[in-house]
Amino acid sequence: MIVCRNQSLETVKQQLAKGNSWALRSPLIIAVASRPELDCQIKGRNYYTLGIGLTVENMLLQGISMGLVMHPIAGFKEEGVKSALNIPAEYRVHVLIICGYPGSREDADQSVLKEEDAPRQRKPVEAICSEETWSKNLDLS
Repeated sequence: MIVCRNQSLETVKQQLAKGNSWALRSPLIIAVASRPELDCQIKGRNYYTLGIGLTVENMLLQGISMGLVMHPIAGFKEEGVKSALNIPAEYRVHVLIICGYPGSREDADQSVLKEEDAPRQRKPVEAICSEETWSKNLDLS
């Protein structure tokens, strides 16, 4: 992980996708990079991605418990982030975590607020979970 909060922060922000323009006000971004050889590989299953997920989730929970806004994103130019942070070629940047303090609704982009305030559309439990065996109802797409 690389914590970006000074010179590297502005360079990393230049690598964000347009849809993540809200993150330009963030005072801190954490880049999470890894490679398969850093964890076990069993029969073609790379467990390093599980480790990344667990690490990120724990960071999110800790930050939120401290009153921070913590938001993982995938919308960034990986090669640009790697270059900005001098990350070796054999590593992948899996996620950037945007960190900051809650802002005011008055300062937020109205299109973002509209999306935030809209009712959430969730799949029914039966579409994502079955019991005992794979169900024809599973829709993981």
